[in-house]
Amino acid sequence: ILDAVDLSGGRVTAGDVASKAGISMFESKKQLTTLAQLTQGDLEVSADGELVYVFDKDFRSALRARSAKRRAQETYDKIAPAAFYVLRLSFGVALITSIAVIFTAILVLQSSNRDDRDDRRGGGYGMSFYPSFWWGPTPFDLFWYNPYQPYGVNRYEEARTLIKP
Repeated sequence: ILDAVDLSGGRVTAGDVASKAGISMFESKKQLTTLAQLTQGDLEVSADGELVYVFDKDFRSALRARSAKRRAQETYDKIAPAAFYVLRLSFGVALITSIAVIFTAILVLQSSNRDDRDDRRGGGYGMSFYPSFWWGPTPFDLFWYNPYQPYGVNRYEEARTLIKP
C-alpha cells in the first residue's frame, strides 16, 4: 500500500491502490483510512464523487515516527544480514578452534604418558592406526610380513612369556 501511494505521488483513490497493490477494494479503503489517520493525510472528493486520499511527500517518516514496531523492523532489516554473517563466521572460527584445542590436548596427553626413564620398547596400547596384532591379517601385511610370529600373538610382549615350560 505504501509503495502504491508513493507511485501515485501521494494522491490516490481506493481503486488505484487496490489495482496496484493487488488487494480487495474493501481492504484498500480500510488500509488507506488507517494510513490517513496515522500520517495526518487529507480526504477529498473528486469531481465524479470518488474519495481521494492525499498524503504528504514524507508520509513514510510520519508513519515511522508513530510506529515503534515499524522502526524496530526497519532497524532489524538493516542490521540482520551483517549480524547473521558475523554469527556464521564466529561459529566457524569457534568450531575450528575447538577442533584444534581438542587435537592439541590429545597430543599433549599422549606425550605426557612417556617418561625419559622408561626403558620399555614398543608403542604400547596407545592410539595406533595399525592394530593388526589384535585382529589378524590386514592388507598391510604384504609390506610388513613377519614369518617368525604367528597371528594372534601380541608383538609387543616379551618373547620369554610365549615359551611354555
